Amino acid sequence: MKKLLLISILLTLRIITNSQELVEETKVWNNVECMNSGPCWTYTYKVIGDTTINLIEYKKLYIINDSLKSGRGLYGALREDGKRVFLLNFFYGTEAILYDFNLAVGDQFITTSSSNDCFGYPIELEVITIDTVSLLNGEQRRRFNLGWGEIWIESIGSLNGINNVGIYQCGADMFYDLSCCHLYGEKIFQSTEFDHCYVNTVGYVEISKKTKPVIYPNPFSEFTTFEFDYSSSHVYRLQIINGLGQLIQTIESINSSKIIIERNQLNKGIHFYKLFKENEEIVTGIFVVK
Repeated sequence: MKKLLLISILLTLRIITNSQELVEETKVWNNVECMNSGPCWTYTYKVIGDTTINLIEYKKLYIINDSLKSGRGLYGALREDGKRVFLLNFFYGTEAILYDFNLAVGDQFITTSSSNDCFGYPIELEVITIDTVSLLNGEQRRRFNLGWGEIWIESIGSLNGINNVGIYQCGADMFYDLSCCHLYGEKIFQSTEFDHCYVNTVGYVEISKKTKPVIYPNPFSEFTTFEFDYSSSHVYRLQIINGLGQLIQTIESINSSKIIIERNQLNKGIHFYKLFKENEEIVTGIFVVK
């Protein structure tokens, strides 16, 4: 009896210790991708098994195309070394750093990861803030804000998707979100943007309680139209934030489903919006000024 109790304690301690890491056997990430005003789909990434490449040990990262877990393919290989995570993308055949959880506020993060659409150009980010959040299992993790819509959570990864670090430096015609993360079959993260882990639509429809608005044109040079699901029974407020995380403009007392955003003092580049209903933030996203 004592022996069984000791084994149980050791296994529990092993799980708690391992849960500090990002690269773990059985970990699953659900990445949602949506075209601007178009369809959405979900890719599932899962760590399954080990491999050795050039005498370096990795965990194999598989990509699964849908909620039925069909069409599984080997995407790449991950390894973790001293809170730094590396991705070997099999399509490009090169390894790049994907995360560095040793960073402090003000530190630079530069990667040439080819997991996104930057075509090998460096992604350059800077840590703006670091705070702490709770996972669904109650564990505390540090959260890193690196600007450009890039937010990391320790042991979870980027909130744009496990392999989408710096994706908004590459383009803005798509929306990228991490909807869920599981470990040992237990959900440890659920995005507030979605009600479910799997989101698949054929057009722009309400995909969750916090539907992405339509912005057209995007990018724009003079003005754009921001359209959302408006209700006269609520008070709405829209904030516009630049790529450095600075609040640039606030539009109060919105009384229409369509808002015209003029360029005015907006500089060229990526901007972020936050839409509030009463005092609750209900949706965030990006747009680009040409």
